[in-house]
Amino acid sequence: MLSNEDCTIFDAQFSEGEMIAKQVVKATMLHIHSKQDIPFFTLDKEGIFESIMELAGYKDINIDNHPDFSKRFYLLGKNEEKIRDFFTDELVLFFECNKQYHIEASENGLLIIGNERLSSVKEMKALAYFGIGLQKII
Repeated sequence: MLSNEDCTIFDAQFSEGEMIAKQVVKATMLHIHSKQDIPFFTLDKEGIFESIMELAGYKDINIDNHPDFSKRFYLLGKNEEKIRDFFTDELVLFFECNKQYHIEASENGLLIIGNERLSSVKEMKALAYFGIGLQKII
């Protein structure tokens, strides 16, 4: 674990599923401690799983004037208005121009997950630079 007053990079191990479907996942994550109020949201790559989620009643939030972002990313959250206000043009362009990570926002800050495996040193540096850029924008 590497940490300072603004963020923490760490390795985590957790399990998903139950019984024979149980899978142990190890991942390197970055947590950004937010100094401002951030709406709760989840941002991930758009894919087949997200289409299934829509059938289950979840709704992808599209950002006006950014059709490419809305096509490439699946944005989920309860307070659509606050989320749309948070996703400024600058923030949307930042996400479009960088590697896609899984991001979850809560009252504790932002949790950024790269791959569902432990990261190499090079990948950790890329994750850290992504976090520094994201932190400057928010």
